[in-house]
Amino acid sequence: MKTSADTSSVAPNLAPLDVLGRVSAGLAHDLRTPLTIVRNAVYLLRRSNSDDPKIVELLDMIDAETDAMNLILTGLNEITHSRNPEPEAIDVARVLPEVAARVDVNNLMEWKFDFDPPSIVWCDLPQFTLMMNKVFRNAVAAMKGQGQVAVRVRHDKDNDIIEVRDRGPGVAEAVRSNLFEPFVTTKQTGMGLGLTYAREIMRRHGGKIEMAESSPGGAVIRISLPRVAEEPLQAQ
Repeated sequence: MKTSADTSSVAPNLAPLDVLGRVSAGLAHDLRTPLTIVRNAVYLLRRSNSDDPKIVELLDMIDAETDAMNLILTGLNEITHSRNPEPEAIDVARVLPEVAARVDVNNLMEWKFDFDPPSIVWCDLPQFTLMMNKVFRNAVAAMKGQGQVAVRVRHDKDNDIIEVRDRGPGVAEAVRSNLFEPFVTTKQTGMGLGLTYAREIMRRHGGKIEMAESSPGGAVIRISLPRVAEEPLQAQ
């Protein structure tokens, strides 16, 4: 299990987020150019192979993976280059299943959604979507791509609360206290930035994200967003 990465040899006097800030702009520039070329190639291949279902399926897989890579690049920029959120009323009963479908492209997971009415939270939609993508991917990885993820949205007096429960093995005690720090991960692969990104987004919204439960039967990530208005007139 990888729990952290040592960045001292790269920049001994910089905090991990400062290190990310120095490299993320270059990564975005260097990787988005070849990603654009791949997308253009996929577009041309679709035009000439639209009647071959196997090729269409493979091209769909390529599109899904390039989307995932773009999310990683966007996440790096979001973590290290602050942008003030622009909260709006979001209908999570529509948005969260859409995010789950993008994460579970092969439809191998069981997704259980429970929305207390109204199914509205107040947040910046692009930031919220990227954050939930990270949280859902983390849950799926905990169960090695098969199992149930239960998502509950509820409300208390001051907050809109989202709880994501997986049925994986839980998180080791030694990792829980710094799970949201950069370069901390329980997975064999990955940079350990997804939950760091989620925490940064919650900080900008004035909310919080935490591990509410962890046991051999699974883990629960709880997200709390401060309520902006009691009765939103329109959801996006």
